[in-house]
Amino acid sequence: MMRTLFFAMAFAACPYVGVAQEAFAPVMGAYQYSNGVHPVVTAVFPNADLRTVQRFWKDQLRSISTKVLDKKELIGEAARIPSASSDTMRILIQSEQGRGAQDVMTHIAFHTNIGYVAPDSPERELKGCTEWVRSNSVALLKQVAQKNLDLGQRDLDREQRKLNDLQRDLQRTEGNLRITEQRGELARIEKAEMDSLLSLPTMPINTATDSVAATDELKQQAKDRGKQEDRSKRADRTATSMAKKAEDLRWSIKTNKEDQVKQEEVVAKQQEVVNGLKRDLDTIR
Repeated sequence: MMRTLFFAMAFAACPYVGVAQEAFAPVMGAYQYSNGVHPVVTAVFPNADLRTVQRFWKDQLRSISTKVLDKKELIGEAARIPSASSDTMRILIQSEQGRGAQDVMTHIAFHTNIGYVAPDSPERELKGCTEWVRSNSVALLKQVAQKNLDLGQRDLDREQRKLNDLQRDLQRTEGNLRITEQRGELARIEKAEMDSLLSLPTMPINTATDSVAATDELKQQAKDRGKQEDRSKRADRTATSMAKKAEDLRWSIKTNKEDQVKQEEVVAKQQEVVNGLKRDLDTIR
């Protein structure tokens, strides 16, 4: 079944990618509505979703029509466009988007008391109707471009937060590494001190003069030696644990820095996308 007959100015565009745009200009063509094929003014909206476009044109019809029908196509009854005609007119609007397509096409037919507006219609009707489509289409293009820019900026902010999180994680990890290395060094020093004390010969005790005092001294020496051995063992365990923890932290720092490099590339690419979307918005006219 014949769906569309028209000549349209295409906009080369990809999702979220900035492209240079010419001044917007709707074009004349023909389109098959439910009640037949009629001359239309066709407008193309890159990177738009169908519902947004349909809702926009319905709002425009409501602002100038006494009644809007929404069945097989949008129909504005008794619509007024003073620049095109002093009488009311009937406006038919159909928007469509192919499966997987990024562009939405809107076909608008104007029916006056002398018929459908076509290339050979009176200048006032033709110029007034095409200008109505053009000015509203520019407004919609800006709306769509702003939405895409907002989404692009949202993605940029999200990627920047990921980079910021990595940077904060790196600072915390580096701080933990310094503390871990310090604890490991103190543990090694303590172990060396305890081992040095344990290597000293036991002080001789004169048991001939006072056996009770000698016994107490021997007990104290054994107690002190036991404490030194315990401290040496604890220091050794701490030193070993800190060495393992420091190794893990150094690995985390290494992978974090690698991840930061990758994330910086993601942020830079998304910034380029946002810059392109800003240019798109600025060039719509």
